[in-house]
Amino acid sequence: MIPRAAGTGLFLAATLVLAAGPEARARQDWDCRDLLDAAFLDEFEDLDGLLAAGTPVDCVDGEGQTALMIAAEGGSVVSVRLLLNAGAQAGRKDVFGRSALSRALDKARRFDDPRARGLSMAYTGVIRMLRRAGAAE
Repeated sequence: MIPRAAGTGLFLAATLVLAAGPEARARQDWDCRDLLDAAFLDEFEDLDGLLAAGTPVDCVDGEGQTALMIAAEGGSVVSVRLLLNAGAQAGRKDVFGRSALSRALDKARRFDDPRARGLSMAYTGVIRMLRRAGAAE
């Protein structure tokens, strides 16, 4: 986390993390993992609680994935709305260049079938919210 923070010009953030000590950094890593897991499992109440407790909404894993990317790929309208309202960056990309929008668009294409109408509608809602939040292809 520290090299990533320092490498993106967030010197102050890296300094604060270093000053907090290893226990605080370890807790922050776990909080981020919990946030990403809650997004994957569509546990929006857990997402809300973790965000209220101060977990950064745009924290990332080793591949640069955010909770918003994971929730968008899962078609979770409620979790995507909650994360966007908490300030998640809609245009952020992972290390492979994929954004929350590109993930949702990929999944929407897979469910473009009359038998999967409910899933298709969920992805349509997610895509609409991401575009309103400024995400572009």
